[in-house]
Amino acid sequence: MKLKRFVASVTALLMSVSSIQFTQTFAAETTDTKTEISKITYNFDISGVSDKTTLTFKAQKINANDEEVSNTLEVSEDKSYSLDIVFDTPAEGLTNIGYFDVIDGSDIKAKLTSIKVNDTYELPFSKTVKIGKQHQNGFSNIWGEAAGKTISTGENAYLKVNDEQSSIDFFVKASEQTPTPEPEPETPQYTDDWTKYDEKGYFNC
Repeated sequence: MKLKRFVASVTALLMSVSSIQFTQTFAAETTDTKTEISKITYNFDISGVSDKTTLTFKAQKINANDEEVSNTLEVSEDKSYSLDIVFDTPAEGLTNIGYFDVIDGSDIKAKLTSIKVNDTYELPFSKTVKIGKQHQNGFSNIWGEAAGKTISTGENAYLKVNDEQSSIDFFVKASEQTPTPEPEPETPQYTDDWTKYDEKGYFNC
């Protein structure tokens, strides 16, 4: 009889331990977010400058009027320059990354090295345009790039032509899905009191 009671007590203890539950939850799955553009900072390496020259740069956003915004860049020597394009109302997308007005006979070249969107997201580029050549004075646009093509990808954002080839859209990357474990208890929490089966004190020796 004592052996049977001992076995029953051990069985009850094992059943109690097996009922301890450890859970693990995951963050909800997320997707990249299409984001409006309020400002773009362009970084250029300018070469071929012989005299002080004013360059005019333009970018066009997608809206009812396909609004075009421009800014000027004063260059006097070969070096790196930056220029800001700021939209009065945020752009849902762009028809082009930007272009320079042509200056006939100019030998100036502008290499776009990177842009920063909304003062936060930096995207790399490596394309050179010629200020003095028509049709060689601009960067990517919706007419010259394939639908769905990614124009540039940074650490946490990218520019991509939409599937309709009607806009270059800006996306912020989603955070990676990571498991979020529940904190473990400091000591095992039993769901049953096994001592009630120990009528003869077998576990107190």
